Amino acid sequence: MADAPPLPSHDGLINGVPYRIERTQEQAEENQQGSFVLFGRALGPTLAHPGFESFANSPYVDLEREYQYPPDYRCILPPLALVTVAGFGICFMMPVSLVGALVASQIGLLACCTGCAFACLNVGHFFREPRSPPQPLSRTELRHLIGRTACTFWTIIFFFAGLILHMATADGDSILEGELFLMESLGAVVVLVPAWFLANRITKHPVKAGFMMSFFWSGAIFSTELAGVFNTALLLFWQSLDPTCNAAIPQGPSWPFDAPSASCVGKAALEWILTPGIVEESLKFVVLTRLVTSLEEAVNSQALTRCPRMSMWPGLPCCGWFLKLASSPALVVLAGMSAGAGFGSMENVQYIAKLSGLVKATGDIGPASVRVFTAMLHIAMTGTCAFFLAISMFSPGKPKFVKYIGWALMVLGHGTYDAFCTFQSQLDLDSCFTRATCILDITGVEICEFSKSAPLMRCLCPGTAVVNEDTRKCAVNATVAPERDDSLEEYAIILNVSVPDVHEEVMPLALQTPQKAAAWLKSSVGAHAIQCPMKHPENYVCGPAMVSWWPGAWTSWLLGSGMILLFALLACCGVPVLEKRFQDSQPEPAASQAEISMGVRP
Repeated sequence: MADAPPLPSHDGLINGVPYRIERTQEQAEENQQGSFVLFGRALGPTLAHPGFESFANSPYVDLEREYQYPPDYRCILPPLALVTVAGFGICFMMPVSLVGALVASQIGLLACCTGCAFACLNVGHFFREPRSPPQPLSRTELRHLIGRTACTFWTIIFFFAGLILHMATADGDSILEGELFLMESLGAVVVLVPAWFLANRITKHPVKAGFMMSFFWSGAIFSTELAGVFNTALLLFWQSLDPTCNAAIPQGPSWPFDAPSASCVGKAALEWILTPGIVEESLKFVVLTRLVTSLEEAVNSQALTRCPRMSMWPGLPCCGWFLKLASSPALVVLAGMSAGAGFGSMENVQYIAKLSGLVKATGDIGPASVRVFTAMLHIAMTGTCAFFLAISMFSPGKPKFVKYIGWALMVLGHGTYDAFCTFQSQLDLDSCFTRATCILDITGVEICEFSKSAPLMRCLCPGTAVVNEDTRKCAVNATVAPERDDSLEEYAIILNVSVPDVHEEVMPLALQTPQKAAAWLKSSVGAHAIQCPMKHPENYVCGPAMVSWWPGAWTSWLLGSGMILLFALLACCGVPVLEKRFQDSQPEPAASQAEISMGVRP
């Protein structure tokens, strides 16, 4: 290792106080092994790998240096960070039970409060204090910059522990429960593992699996959770603007008797593009802002010159750990794929939980296996965004507009795909709907008047009657008494009320999942249901399609497969070209220029 640059004076170093780590020869050799002392060499290269020699010898790195918080923060930030990390960890591992849920909610609330306080102090420091002069990366910071092996190790432990727990606690077929669990992350494993090996073949510096896992969890935790909040809020907003035609339920005012108009379908498609298209793709794209292309860019970044800096306690979060080094275009694309894989895997947890009942009842894993396709679709979409970002980051002049091309394409593609999935949805055959206005007569009997302009309501086949698949009407049971469907006007006179004052209980259109509009209507708890109007079968429909004139499910499969194919072409043809051009354009390293720009040597 080259001589470490001298430590600058502590005067004016308001974001972190450096200090020397005195190591014996034995400790130095042990530290060269990195975290593989604990986790083994099978998970990737260490800092001692020859491919990282240029990092270790860089004037932007001092392997004998660490940092601790400024004195004003030294008694505040570490406890807050510790409580936050421990709190969320305990919540994550809490057993699923009523008591466990109550305890986890309290611990989670404490973790959120301390986490908010930790974030506020860092943000306040960022805006209140002036920028610090650049300082070399410490050993801990460098290891976080290239990816920690510990992140890979604990991901593997979590995966197998979750698999064993699911199979051990299964109510019925434990093998089927294990298959359901594998479906949640199978797409990520199938794509990321080969991509990691290929990236190591074409890049100059080794790629640590911890680099990928860091982006995986950023997409899984940060992007997915925020996307759920924003998507729900926007879908509710669209529904409030137009209850009869919106992204969630593009019905039209007389559905299910009449299909929605083309203008209604177009409006719903636009709302899908403005909701999950922009929200999800933007939140996944934001994760990629963690990337820096060089050590020089890292030490001059806002995260290391404007935020409180600490590397003394490796288990606690620090702003400097936010950064990740992508030293070539292939690593940028790999980071995008990992963020998309994390988002898709976490999203699959929710979807597969809703499909588990059907899978266990039929013993068919088919409905859940579809989620492997959607996970690969998320990988392809974020990978496409990352490809254009790589062009922007590594092209001469670094044209900023290029990185938004991929983002705009995927916003359009994602929103359109979700819209297609909604339009092709067809409700289960036993879900029947009618439009009626109802009141209660003097004896408490419900009297309903049916019309295509009345409020939408669910209706049930009488008694033990079931729906005939051919007619999509209730198969009438002779023992069932017909319902009363007298005119409301007559009963309004008897009850001395006006028709507009009658009680109307409209079926709530709960917002659940974008792809399965059927589930929103069918599973709405507490929805008012009346008996289907047997005397007038034209006044109800069972198992209706959301958009009856839509061509079919092939539209979403075609669009999704097209986006995956586009990314496959970019990854297989475009990335090697970008990588070769970048490697050919690299000059011989000029240490003196780096030292001068760094300002750490006289």
